[in-house]
Amino acid sequence: MASFEQIRTGQLNIGQSSEALIHGPAPMAILGWQVEAMKWSRDQIGYMTMLYNKYGVLSTWGTSPPVRVFAFAPEHNQRLLSSPDLFHSQVARATRLPDDSAVVNLRSGLLNLNGQEHKQHRQLMSPAFHRKQVETYRDDMVALTQKALAGWSVGTVQDMEHEMRRLVHGIAMKTVLNLESPEAVDALTNLIARLFSSVTFAMLFPFDLPGTGYRKLLRTSEKISEFLQQMIDEKRAHPREHQDILAMLIAARNEDGTAMTDAELIAEGYNVLCHEGSASALTWTLFLLAQHPDVQADVLDELDDELCGDPPTVEQLGRLPLLERVIKESMRLLPPVPFGRRFAVEPCQFGPYELRKGTPVFFSHYITHRLPEIYEQPQQFLPQRWERLKPTQYEYLPFGAGTHNCIGGAFAMMEMKIVLAMLIQRFRLSVVPNTRIDRCFRFSLKPRQGLPMRILDQDRQFAWSPVRGNITEMVELPGRILN
Repeated sequence: MASFEQIRTGQLNIGQSSEALIHGPAPMAILGWQVEAMKWSRDQIGYMTMLYNKYGVLSTWGTSPPVRVFAFAPEHNQRLLSSPDLFHSQVARATRLPDDSAVVNLRSGLLNLNGQEHKQHRQLMSPAFHRKQVETYRDDMVALTQKALAGWSVGTVQDMEHEMRRLVHGIAMKTVLNLESPEAVDALTNLIARLFSSVTFAMLFPFDLPGTGYRKLLRTSEKISEFLQQMIDEKRAHPREHQDILAMLIAARNEDGTAMTDAELIAEGYNVLCHEGSASALTWTLFLLAQHPDVQADVLDELDDELCGDPPTVEQLGRLPLLERVIKESMRLLPPVPFGRRFAVEPCQFGPYELRKGTPVFFSHYITHRLPEIYEQPQQFLPQRWERLKPTQYEYLPFGAGTHNCIGGAFAMMEMKIVLAMLIQRFRLSVVPNTRIDRCFRFSLKPRQGLPMRILDQDRQFAWSPVRGNITEMVELPGRILN
């Protein structure tokens, strides 16, 4: 008989005999793994959920040796994320991008570095994201949130995914670059949006021809790099006038006195500008609160008692425990980054499998956060679970874990608390009834068609709205679900 440990670690599938070792889907006779690759690219979360339900926490494409490995248990997360010498975050590209292109350099920031280079960059960047330094960004976060909320009109419907992304990008522009000019902010924001929109088409048709997504990707990357180079030159020429994150990176020095090169500053500046994860987390939290009236009422009570309608101070942010639990639970259910991957640096053993050098191993925050042996009633939004629950960093990893955990985690948490505290005290947001909410992954987990919500005065008339779409597969929502 299969033991619980065998089932939990994926050695056996529930309901199968002890001889039935987990493998995975089979390749097509002629197309090979292309069909599975298409399924994966169409809906990564749906595909991973299928693998977990059918094969358990460890499955593969092929076994002699595996083409890909999917590993969803905390012990697998720990092996991948705590062994930086064995599993790297990136291997040599299989695309046609020129090595000296701007887009390759933009992708060479901290998240995609390994070994000593990653260690040096993280050491140089850490002071800018130290807790005390992060707290100095509070006033900018408050001012920009006030400005955004002042532009909303009661009774109108707004796409909250768009609104949160615009707000978060504005905060990033100010804190990272000290960029305040609306024209400059809009110009850089539009360039980044243009870059994101071109990636998929560029990879499907990687040829530098007029009108192609590939050329759009190359040229937009060049414009972003030129923009950041101008900012670097200005801050370097007038160092006393700038106290933003990019200025701190320019001034940072290694132990031997060396500084980041301009190319490295451009890559890291771009890396810390892209706050897609925070925008997605805010969007999903607003949705979950709107669909759980009792929780939102309790949050508002906490905010009223502590803040009395004012923006939170740094000290008050630590006295809002329910708000923090709501954010943590939202990122458990709908993590902004639902999966990641690492590549084997050399041949190695992973569970029952022998991996070749370069084999990709996928892990999933989304699946891990739903393992019933860790989280009771995993599909439900239950902020109260965090009153006692203390998972390890490999059981709960919205900001990653190990050496590549998100350096901006404290920044993101403070930003989300400030935005939510100010918004909830001023407005009640209601999901437009019968809205279709489907998931998609575009640099972060977000609603494919956006999230239309009606803006109302904070009148405490909290009520859920019926919704459609595959969000109903991801979260057990109260009330009637539409087909």
